[in-house]
Amino acid sequence: MKSLILASVAVALLFGCSKSTEPQEQLFKVKTDSVQFQKTISLGDTVTLRFWGFVGSSGCYSLSNFESNQQPSKLDITVWGKYTPGQICTTVIIEMRGTKYSFVPTSKGSIQIVIHQPDGSALIDTLIVQ
Repeated sequence: MKSLILASVAVALLFGCSKSTEPQEQLFKVKTDSVQFQKTISLGDTVTLRFWGFVGSSGCYSLSNFESNQQPSKLDITVWGKYTPGQICTTVIIEMRGTKYSFVPTSKGSIQIVIHQPDGSALIDTLIVQ
């Protein structure tokens, strides 16, 4: 009976306390070098922003998502990248080469577009909605 209890405790310790050895994904803000869009549009039209910038230096990097907060006169955007460590990361440069983000303005007037950068600064431009 004692050996059965000891064996059960040993199995529980062996499997119950193991840590995952899988690499953890890491999210990071992507630096946007520039953004292109039509500067004047009509209310009801869709605006397509095209982003340019460096994401990462290997196949372990990818573009994750756009985080946005749209208000009537302001659009805040943060571009997120993802680093997934692996045993083999292909040698390739990952960039945003005109990656698209679209939205529809909700009112006429000027809209300040603010793209947040990793260093805390922002790339700021203005859209006019007629």
